[in-house]
Amino acid sequence: MYAVPACILLLLQVIHISVCFKCDVSSPHCVTSLIIDNSFTMIDKEKGPLYTENRKLFSKSTRKEVDANNINTADGWNLTRKLITANGTMPGPDIIVHQNQKITIVVYNHLLSEEVSVHWHGIEQFGTPAMDGVSFVTQCPILPGQSFNYTFTPRIGGSYFYHSHTGVQFDMGLFGAFIVLRKRDLIPYTHQRILQLQDWNHLVDPETMLKSMTVMNMEYHSVLINGKGEHGGNMAPLQTVFVDKSERYLFRLISVAANEHFLFSIPGIRLIVRETDGDEVLPITVDRILLFTGERFDVELDMQNVTEGVYDIFAHFVSGKTLGLQESNPGHAFLHVSNNKSLASFNSNVSREMEVILNCPLIDYPNKPNWTCVHLSALKSLNTKEDINIIQKTSQQSLLFLNNDFIGPSYAAINGKIFKMPSVAALLQPSEIDTTCPGCDAETNCMCSHSLNLESGSEVIFVFHNSETTDSQRVVHPIHIHGHKFQVIKIGLTSVDGSSVFPTSDIKCSDTLNNSVSECYNAKWANASWNDYKNIPDINLENGVYKDTVAVPPGGYVIARIWRQTLVSGSSTVTEVGIFSKA
Repeated sequence: MYAVPACILLLLQVIHISVCFKCDVSSPHCVTSLIIDNSFTMIDKEKGPLYTENRKLFSKSTRKEVDANNINTADGWNLTRKLITANGTMPGPDIIVHQNQKITIVVYNHLLSEEVSVHWHGIEQFGTPAMDGVSFVTQCPILPGQSFNYTFTPRIGGSYFYHSHTGVQFDMGLFGAFIVLRKRDLIPYTHQRILQLQDWNHLVDPETMLKSMTVMNMEYHSVLINGKGEHGGNMAPLQTVFVDKSERYLFRLISVAANEHFLFSIPGIRLIVRETDGDEVLPITVDRILLFTGERFDVELDMQNVTEGVYDIFAHFVSGKTLGLQESNPGHAFLHVSNNKSLASFNSNVSREMEVILNCPLIDYPNKPNWTCVHLSALKSLNTKEDINIIQKTSQQSLLFLNNDFIGPSYAAINGKIFKMPSVAALLQPSEIDTTCPGCDAETNCMCSHSLNLESGSEVIFVFHNSETTDSQRVVHPIHIHGHKFQVIKIGLTSVDGSSVFPTSDIKCSDTLNNSVSECYNAKWANASWNDYKNIPDINLENGVYKDTVAVPPGGYVIARIWRQTLVSGSSTVTEVGIFSKA
């Protein structure tokens, strides 16, 4: 059985469409391009609208089969939806570079009437903050008919991705994998597979969803894996992956979701976790992994107990404070396992009474007595501080509490400040932006272009606090910091009993109000001695995992440490939080 190469070239009529770009390892500086334009689902330019049958596509007009490789199928729903894509595909082409290799990506905007920008999610931008790709924060947007050259040098290997940071274009299909290879990678590139997990609504485009209904009521019909899925038993074409039992394989799992969270599994095959968000970790073997918006986990397939055959790959929606598993319309793909060397399988019939779930944001997984949670804080980084932090450090320290919550049904906020996009690029014209946020106080919210000013080289302790305890679908809040990795040194986990969340008592929201009634916009530690973080119980300063995206438990918190090295931007100019966590 052959292995499908990670990079292939499609021939569509006379136009070559690359679905992968890989830099030559010997090149000190490589160049590629992304053409941003509209594409469409379930339609062929020549043969018109399509329908699905038995994992194949057929023309509605001729009833003849159409090559599914040339079509953006999504979940096979037989109505066409407009997309915005890079190079005509959803996801866009994989971009593969090598560690410490400079790359230039020329982004051409071929849209008729929309501006665009592209963010490189998880990539550090030390010395190149203007390349971060956030319209009106790090750059002016790319207007129709114009282009922009993004040039930077990825310093840390791992799995990343790119996506539009303008409007709802990310939700409309403008994203793709960005992989940084290391010389020391245990598994060669030819044996690596990329799986991008995406939430999908096949009836309503994201802009209509956002403008016509509240964020809390948004509905997603399907989970797509690499742009393919199914709905209601329509037997749409699915992603198929080929491996052989005698070889080692690395699966790069990337959550490119707009709003939803996923539980990933391959029933019958255990997963050896090798890294997350580009941080290599002490290996741990699990059965399922929770992925929140923007997170990545790289896993090796544990093939010891695997026999030859076809296995299902699943990504289920999970929602609410109980992380309820939605059984209908999961993300679905096929894994074909061959056994060319006729290797024996050991203990293949042993059933597991307990399943191990990685990345639980709660102490225990609610309503699942046979599931054992392994929390993110259990992962131990194999990288040294010197690998991550390269700037000369100062003695200055900062402690910042950032409470992430929702203001009404549609707005996400940090410490009550709803981010207002500047009218000019903040990085280029900082003096023209008002960041004073008049009207905000410890119990009152406002909308403004808030910023936090941090001294270069200073040690910054962020306490990401999630005061949300209601039963909204998205009660777990993913947080992403642009341009930096941060070390997770403690997670304040919470628990759910029936319909109640038991929030942390470690944080004091107000000197005059109880936590239950305070907005918690000016939080502090309940125990003042914790202001020196070395006094906090169970703090991990030695090998806490490094992340750029983390899920904050409902009613709980995450303590993250960085050394300030360059501009950090996002929904509050420091971080991006909330329902549209585009980062």
